Amino acid sequence: MQDFIQKQRAPRAASHNVRGFTLVELAIVMTVIGIVVGSIIKGQEMIKNARATATITQMQSYQTAVINFRDAFGAMPGDMRNAATRIPNCNANCTPFADESNDNIIGSPAWGDDWMAQAGTTVNLPATSVADETVLFWAHLTLSDMIGGVNNAAIRSGNERIAWTHTHPASPIGGGFVVGFVNGQPLPGDPREDDPSDPAVLGPRGLVFMIVNSPLSGGIDQLSTSAEQVMPVHIAQIIDGKIDDGYPHLGRVRAYGLSSSCYGGDQYDPHYAARSGMQDCGIAFEMAW
Repeated sequence: MQDFIQKQRAPRAASHNVRGFTLVELAIVMTVIGIVVGSIIKGQEMIKNARATATITQMQSYQTAVINFRDAFGAMPGDMRNAATRIPNCNANCTPFADESNDNIIGSPAWGDDWMAQAGTTVNLPATSVADETVLFWAHLTLSDMIGGVNNAAIRSGNERIAWTHTHPASPIGGGFVVGFVNGQPLPGDPREDDPSDPAVLGPRGLVFMIVNSPLSGGIDQLSTSAEQVMPVHIAQIIDGKIDDGYPHLGRVRAYGLSSSCYGGDQYDPHYAARSGMQDCGIAFEMAW
């Protein structure tokens, strides 16, 4: 009986040796967790900033490449009529649509009217319309060894699907670059309205590089839909602030996207709504000559 009583008491006695965490120990654990979480968030922010910087460098390299191409060949990439005989490794598939070539405009001059997609799901060469210039633009720069990032299978085969690295270069921040010509039209989402009494131009002019989610992206509605754009608002603000004036509606770097969260403010006070945290922005770069 005594042995039985001792066996029954043993677990109860052992329970008195179990203790919980002290307040000091809990504080240390919470501090460590906070440091780890903070480091992760800070690391993610550093990665985003690095990608933004890499995107800026990439865009600037394209501007330099266009200037060098024009100086070397006396024409714009994608628009050069005799590209097949002048660019190394080119063939008849390099030549733009004859009726629209050598006008120093890449693609349709009316692109900015509705910002529709620049190309269909595939490109078929030789070119049959002015829209093919927006694909040939990247091919001409790549084949002349002025940029990388495009495989130019379309030039070799005459047929290729429209996709990043196939026909258009990808961007470190996500999505990739398309190119086109605009004549002062405001970008999708710009909250300002045309004033008949004020002839001020609201949008960029000339050659524009635009970072979009897909090379098939296009249209004012699609380019201003919430949570479906290529970058968060604060990343667009970082890019703009690093190389331009930091305002989404002014300068050579401008924003497009959802008017109420990419831009913030209203038509009288447009600004980046950087605290929204939403993926509601994209960026357009006006070519600097």
